[in-house]
Amino acid sequence: MMNHVVQANNKVGDEAKSHRDDALVLFVVLVLQMLLNALVGQWIWNNSVVKLVSGVSKARWYDTLLLSVLFLLILPN
Repeated sequence: MMNHVVQANNKVGDEAKSHRDDALVLFVVLVLQMLLNALVGQWIWNNSVVKLVSGVSKARWYDTLLLSVLFLLILPN
């Protein structure tokens, strides 16, 4: 993602517009992914994991978001 942003700053003309559009799309997708994870992830956690595992408690919206960041750091693609 950062590569697209850097390339958008280094290009001129139509090529720069294409890279800026790509960077904007990536940013919008990232924000949507975070919102979905925060909202849907909390609902899934509170309605399934809490009932299945007795040692866990209800999650707040940022708990599932931080858990996904932790998994991204531990299990890179």
